[in-house]
Amino acid sequence: MRWGLHIEQNVCSACASGKYKDSWGSQWCTGCPANTGVGGTGSTSVSACQCNQGFVGPNGGGCSACVPGTYKGSRGPSPCFTCDIATAAAVEAAISCVGSCPAGQLQSPMASNVARMCGSTQDQRCPTELSSTHGAGPAHHGNDGITNSDSNFVHANSEGSEWFRIDFQQPRQLDHIIFFNRACCAGRSHGAEIRVGMSLDPFLNTRCAFLNGYLGAQRHSCQLKGRYIFITHSGQWLNFNEFQAFSACTDCPPTTTALIGSAEPSDCQCLAGSYEATHVLNPAYAARRYSSDHGNVHHMSALDDLYAQMAWATQHNGFEEWMEIDAGSPKHVVGVITQGRGSSSPNQFVTRFRVEYRSGDSLASTTASVPGSFDTGRAKQEHLFALPIYARYMRFVVLAFNGHQSMRGALVVKSCVICHANAVSVQGSISPEACQCPAGGDAQGHGVDTHKDMALPRVYV
Repeated sequence: MRWGLHIEQNVCSACASGKYKDSWGSQWCTGCPANTGVGGTGSTSVSACQCNQGFVGPNGGGCSACVPGTYKGSRGPSPCFTCDIATAAAVEAAISCVGSCPAGQLQSPMASNVARMCGSTQDQRCPTELSSTHGAGPAHHGNDGITNSDSNFVHANSEGSEWFRIDFQQPRQLDHIIFFNRACCAGRSHGAEIRVGMSLDPFLNTRCAFLNGYLGAQRHSCQLKGRYIFITHSGQWLNFNEFQAFSACTDCPPTTTALIGSAEPSDCQCLAGSYEATHVLNPAYAARRYSSDHGNVHHMSALDDLYAQMAWATQHNGFEEWMEIDAGSPKHVVGVITQGRGSSSPNQFVTRFRVEYRSGDSLASTTASVPGSFDTGRAKQEHLFALPIYARYMRFVVLAFNGHQSMRGALVVKSCVICHANAVSVQGSISPEACQCPAGGDAQGHGVDTHKDMALPRVYV
């Protein structure tokens, strides 16, 4: 009898997963050593038994638990990785670092769909791949934001072992996933598995959920960390509309840092050599979008804009039209500034609005609102919030107006300013006075003149 087979009812059958047989004959298959396993069937050597998740060592046995403060999220010869999240510190054989956010991020009450937060600007669809493609069902349909179209879907090319993958381009601490079945054939997804980890081999990553065949959207907890998330399936077509992966961990602003487990925006501190300052952020047209704009040309909405139509103006005076500003990255926003239309039509302006905000993609991410509403008019006016908020996208929603819905606007944000000349400061400084001359310097050209130089701060952008 061949290696990897045993006799069962007078028929040679492949050794089951977790077993092997390394010789000819009628012997039974042998179970893998403790804390090891085999993903497939028909294994012919003990070396096929690899250390399980949470254990490290050579193939074939002798696997020991990852020590506290480390984890291993996949079966195989990879080492245990050091956790950058505090909650795994007291656990042996950890398969993930679950709970708090890593250094440089903070826990946000608004989870964002990180499947659409890739690229250098963190606002693009993440790369996807499908093990095989059937007809008009390519991988990129799996996170294009279209959740309910029967002509826009992912479709693998067989009912065999197939997989779909999203590459977050960086390790992400996930919270939950949302999966959208096709209306025509929801049952096809029943039994599919969600796996998360650092391996390009889907079956070496940790499983967090099984999908069901229910129609519509289904949500599953997925408290795992990894660069890749997979859907694996066999015995049925891998076929669906959309796959979303949510994380509540949000990056601190550029040039700031935060400790492991940070949960408040104030935990993101300016680096040494800089200090926190408040300033006006008035982004270019490319960082702005609108519910509509009149004739597709009325979108000059920058504060004090005097170009062409001198404001954003809606196509029609519809209900709750909006203007949205992308701050470019999550920031501490302390307020907004509004302004009516310029001299071309001075009697067109918004009189009342509310502010909504979020950190991630508009197609799926959680949105919140600043409490209450704000009254405004034609003149430039600053509106400070009762409490600062932390967000990337700020939306001005029109509630009332004069003449026509028209507006110019900007954000009031906090960001880090570099100390001038040779001045230095400690991490977390919040005023220009924190920038001090080093030993051997003075404020007369060799250090920093807090009365002159500090009047022209250089703001990180």
